[in-house]
Amino acid sequence: MALEQRLDHNLFLRLFSYHPRDGHNPRENFLTEALAYVLATDARVQGPLVEALTGGALKGPKVVKVDTQVTRADNAFARRCILDLVIHGVEESGQSFELWIENKWRAPFDREQLSRYHEMTTELAARKAGRSVHLAFVSQNPEDVRLAEQHMQSLQTESTRTAVAWRSLHDIIDKHAEVGTVAAQFAAFLDRNGLGEVRKITLEAAKAFARKRDGTKVGQAESEADGPFIRNLQAICSSVIASIEAARPTIGLSPSPHVAWGRVASISLGHNVSVGFLYNPVDHRTAFLNPDAPLDICIRVQAEARRVAKAVLERRREGFTALRNELEKIDFDCNPNSGGWRANRHTIVLGHYRPGMPWDAESGAAQVKALSKIFEGAWGAVSNPHYAEKIRELPAYSYASE
Repeated sequence: MALEQRLDHNLFLRLFSYHPRDGHNPRENFLTEALAYVLATDARVQGPLVEALTGGALKGPKVVKVDTQVTRADNAFARRCILDLVIHGVEESGQSFELWIENKWRAPFDREQLSRYHEMTTELAARKAGRSVHLAFVSQNPEDVRLAEQHMQSLQTESTRTAVAWRSLHDIIDKHAEVGTVAAQFAAFLDRNGLGEVRKITLEAAKAFARKRDGTKVGQAESEADGPFIRNLQAICSSVIASIEAARPTIGLSPSPHVAWGRVASISLGHNVSVGFLYNPVDHRTAFLNPDAPLDICIRVQAEARRVAKAVLERRREGFTALRNELEKIDFDCNPNSGGWRANRHTIVLGHYRPGMPWDAESGAAQVKALSKIFEGAWGAVSNPHYAEKIRELPAYSYASE
């Protein structure tokens, strides 16, 4: 898909074909198209982005054309590939260049794929005198960036082979984009989805948020003024989801955190389980384990229960006694608020993590690492086939139910 004609500069037309539908979420293609749009339409960020993607090898690059989902074939070697993004441009010296970009969003690093792209770009550069051909790998996962960088450095070539973290691209766009532009909005999108800077959640910020929402009633939404804190929780949760997906893809987490009823959480098992942050305990009829640290890590098994007799509800809860015992073993308090949580009919199991948030983490990245272990432990417990099957048998939970 080329960004050459006026119609192709319509962001909404470009992204619509990649909207989530029928259980399909083509997020990498969505992200690629958004980046292509910014590269093709915002002169302020074009040069800095291309320079970063080529490790500074290209001087004063000017973008001429941006293509996405490009098919390249080498008939002599019976090879074919579909490139996420190809940038065509000219350096200030007048030399033409191509930059091939492989974009990953939670998909794993593929050594064989990069080796194949390297060979094809090398052969293309040899056939086209006066044009340099470069290759860049972009990923959310710092470990994959490190592995790709090591692999790139082992390749013999005159053109650049780079591995770049999405966080680095976010910082460049955020620095050069003008306020109110699509590029600035794209930087905000990256930030919200855990692709930008990972900012540590501090105890001071949690306390300030708690003071704002003090007096919130059941079912009452938080005000817009609370947005930055919740957005930070979303970004951290997105990074944790990405980490867990890389380590345990069979859990099948929803790709984005869900925000509702006082929590920002990862979701799986038909939306009947959530693991995440409880920032307002009112709707769940519970309370923070430590009132002086008003942000808990929670796991909740939930089910539709608006027309369920109390005796039936209690039998459902009793059926998960063994799961509660398993969660207790990994330090979740499964009878918080002295049992007050039972007043919420949709709650089957509710556990608060006793050690609490890793407030003392040195950075946002360190906090994500610590949280990933906690979340993964909780998801590991409910993913036990015995418990998972019982959870799937529960009536489907709806977030409009509370």
